[in-house]
This record gives sequence, structure tokens and C-alpha cells, in this order.
Amino acid sequence: MLQSETNRLREFRLPAPRGVIYDRSGRVIAENLPGYSVSLLSPTADSLRAVLDRLGATIALTPEQVDAAMRRFRRTPNRRPRS
Repeated sequence: MLQSETNRLREFRLPAPRGVIYDRSGRVIAENLPGYSVSLLSPTADSLRAVLDRLGATIALTPEQVDAAMRRFRRTPNRRPRS
């Protein structure tokens, strides 16, 4: 089981392409902020909804974002994993 987890999840750091940018008064006008992307593969709409509900405890998901994810799921049936 541990082997499969290490094959599936990999964490690595990428150096920022630039540092903080200041204006001539010394105020920050641009900085680097971490960004994340989450991809879910679900065989059914019900299982996707359940995962999104569980993720809501970790990631701030609005009801509109959940509805948008459900609409995208229904539009792309051929990208679902086979059960």
C-alpha cells in the first residue's frame, strides 16, 4: 500500500520565477502566492458529490463551485473511470 501511495503522490518545490516586486515607494505591487489544482476522477455523480462534500471541510468551496463541478461532470461522461 505504501508503495502505491508514493507512486501516486509526489511533492516537489518549484523555485519562484521572480521575487517580490516593489514600487518606488517600497510598497509591494506583486508577490508570489502558492496555487493548487485538484483533479477528481469519479465514476458517478453521487460519489463526486460525496467527495466534494468531504473536501469542503478542507477547501472553502461555495455552493456555486460545487454546482459548476457537477455540471462539468455531467458534460464529460467519457472521461469517467470505469467501475
